[in-house]
Amino acid sequence: MSERRHAENNLLDYVKQNDQTIDQEGFNNIDGLVMTQISNMHFEKSGIDIHSGNAKTIYEICEEMKDPASPSYDCFQSMSENDKDLLIALSDSPRFKEMEVSNFVENPVENQIDGFHSVGKDDGIEQFAAVTITYQQDGQDVHYMSFRPTEDMDGWTEDFLMLASNQTQAQSDSKDYMNIVGSQLSGELTGGGHSKGGNDFEYGYLFCNEDIRERISVGYIYDSPGLPADLIKGNPNYAKFQEVIDGHFICPEDSLIGLLLHENSNPIFVDSVETFVLQHDPYSWELDLENHRFILAEQTELSKYLNDALDVSVLSMTPEERQAVYGAIYLVLQNVEFIQGEDDGETVREEMNRITNILFKGWVDEDGNFNYKKFTEVVTVLLSQSEKADQLKDNLSSAVGKLIFCFAVVGCVYLTKNLIEEKVSEVLQAFERVQVIARQYLTAIWDEFEKFINNASITFISFAEGFMAWIDKKFNPGYRYAVANTYIEVNTDLLRDYANRLQKVNVRVRELDRRLNSLYTKVGLLDLWNLMKADLLTGYSWRLSRCISYLNDTASEFDAVEHSIASQF
Repeated sequence: MSERRHAENNLLDYVKQNDQTIDQEGFNNIDGLVMTQISNMHFEKSGIDIHSGNAKTIYEICEEMKDPASPSYDCFQSMSENDKDLLIALSDSPRFKEMEVSNFVENPVENQIDGFHSVGKDDGIEQFAAVTITYQQDGQDVHYMSFRPTEDMDGWTEDFLMLASNQTQAQSDSKDYMNIVGSQLSGELTGGGHSKGGNDFEYGYLFCNEDIRERISVGYIYDSPGLPADLIKGNPNYAKFQEVIDGHFICPEDSLIGLLLHENSNPIFVDSVETFVLQHDPYSWELDLENHRFILAEQTELSKYLNDALDVSVLSMTPEERQAVYGAIYLVLQNVEFIQGEDDGETVREEMNRITNILFKGWVDEDGNFNYKKFTEVVTVLLSQSEKADQLKDNLSSAVGKLIFCFAVVGCVYLTKNLIEEKVSEVLQAFERVQVIARQYLTAIWDEFEKFINNASITFISFAEGFMAWIDKKFNPGYRYAVANTYIEVNTDLLRDYANRLQKVNVRVRELDRRLNSLYTKVGLLDLWNLMKADLLTGYSWRLSRCISYLNDTASEFDAVEHSIASQF
């Protein structure tokens, strides 16, 4: 498995190169990212636990952790190579070495830390860590509360829970952490996080005590998902949160999860040497070391499409459907691991044992014996849930259907973007909010779409054509006028006759197109230009088809209006 690529000028290079103090050069967005990475480091044996009142400089902590005789040496060794290199660089940096680190906490509910409250759900899943970094600016203390991103299986599980739940344990921990740190430290408060850490910061900001929130002047968010609409809708603190992170919400150009469920945000997109989801790694983001800023980029069309589709999907689902999707994903994540296929000389039996251990992970105890206790617990849960099995299956089926549908609808929008731009300005304005269009269309054709899912009798091409026909009907000014002004004498037979005549012409055009295509391989270069000009004329076949559909649809609508009037009078 290849290692991830680092940018030519990355986070580590910045720390090594910038020798200016905060007073000499103010705190910037790259500094904020450095602070978020510090939350990844393992300080559990460094003596700076929350409630201890202890604080140590980055230089002091690094020297202790590198010492083999120190209790925290094992913690240093367990860190990733990136984090170890970063900590050493920070301890050597005039800009960072004197910053103080304090109030470290990890999984506080599991570890029974005072001041943290259990939400009492989601099977006790908790992956949370935070630390506070204090620096001096203009003679005043500034405390940056840094929240750890996704770290392990529990962390990924909480990522999915953020879509299905209004409060994860880590989110609750972040609120309690802000209240505790804010009450212990005087001065300005800031904070942020990367990935799930940024989500924890947002939740903590929205729901911490008012006096603490008023002291938080700036927030730094790095490719972090937002919160469900029912949490932020009507929340009086959300508008203030947007002001706090304005200019400090950073995402790579291919961002996926980082833009999910963000309303009214204005992200800054930066260049990355990686592609797609691997851009989530902040060490892949390119930096301008001369000016100490990120190198900016434009959000890619792929990122726009996927985020629009995911937003539409999540917004269209009920909490039960989101929970069903989460449950399915969680089941997979709990029971599947990747097996590297490298030839290390293992025998067939050893390989089979390794695969068996992976497949049955958790079902045997430390001695390799079958874990009857866990088996009994699982059977009990399955039996208790048997009555709900059909409902869970229906929820999952409905959710998957909506996922496919929303991705298809938004895909049609992007695939037909150039065609839509040729229409009147009201069409473009209507697509300003893709969610609205998708949800209206969902209601209008849901029965037909269920047939599409169950019978697979409608191809994606016909689905796209139907969607465009609906757009044409919905927004064509002449069509709307005809519907609104019902007292118009129209010979609909003539409309249909004209449509039939166009259809016959179009059949001949398509036959001509087919013959032209076969001629390309049979003629020389001298006749190629004339063939190309003729072939261009056959390109009008698609437009003729739209005219045919328009005439037939208009005739049918006039007939329907006349029939309605006749039935009433």
